[in-house]
Amino acid sequence: RLADVYLMKAEAIIRMGGNIAEATELVNAIRERAFPGNPSKLYSSVTLDDIYKERRFEFAWECLARQDQIRFGKFLDAIPGWKGISNPKYLLFPIPQDALNANDKLVQNPGY
Repeated sequence: RLADVYLMKAEAIIRMGGNIAEATELVNAIRERAFPGNPSKLYSSVTLDDIYKERRFEFAWECLARQDQIRFGKFLDAIPGWKGISNPKYLLFPIPQDALNANDKLVQNPGY
């Protein structure tokens, strides 16, 4: 999807210390589609947190939240009203036993 490409590029620009104005244009292109004719909904400047929130809105039902939360450092944050995930072992999946049996150089991820 084009929105994913725009948001990935905006994130890369900001993470690399690039042109924030270019990143803002990319995010605002998505917001203009969502809020046509409403300039109050556009950003004057974006941050990584703005891009994270925009990804949450744009891809709410597309099963990208876990990867985004890990990449933006929010996966282990408590959700208000929930117990939350506090164990960092959940940042990685376990390596299947069949793969471990087939390759003796593999080492199981921590916590499994």
